[in-house]
Amino acid sequence: MTFREQGTLVTLLVMLVVYGWYFFDLLDVVATVPVAEIAYQPRLLVMIGVLVALMVIGQTGIAILHAVTARRGMDSADASDEDVQDDGDERDRMIEMRGDAFSGYIVALGAMAAMFQLMADWEPFWAAHTLLAGLVLSEIAKSVRMLILYRRGF
Repeated sequence: MTFREQGTLVTLLVMLVVYGWYFFDLLDVVATVPVAEIAYQPRLLVMIGVLVALMVIGQTGIAILHAVTARRGMDSADASDEDVQDDGDERDRMIEMRGDAFSGYIVALGAMAAMFQLMADWEPFWAAHTLLAGLVLSEIAKSVRMLILYRRGF
């Protein structure tokens, strides 16, 4: 598994765990409290903090693992920062581009749904979470698409 593929997998797993926890927790609250009374902003801030922390930890762990394994296979004189930190090759850029193109449609659908909710005078709670769901689904779809492209051999 390549360095970028590992990063994509970690991103996908972190998103599934954090957003899954957030939305399932939110469903419990919505079932018991009127939507107009839910203070969702603090929940969003906690979720964003947890997401960022887990992403940083996961990506740092992958980078350290990659650096250690890359240096094990070479002399220390041959190891350079270029070997550990690359910008990706053409294949990586094309996979990223295809993942972005695929996920753009999902973001657009989420934004349009939120716009219609606001025009229909729904609570802002619903529009905020529709936008969030659109972003989450687009990033999950992007990661899955990229992993499929990496596995198929673009």
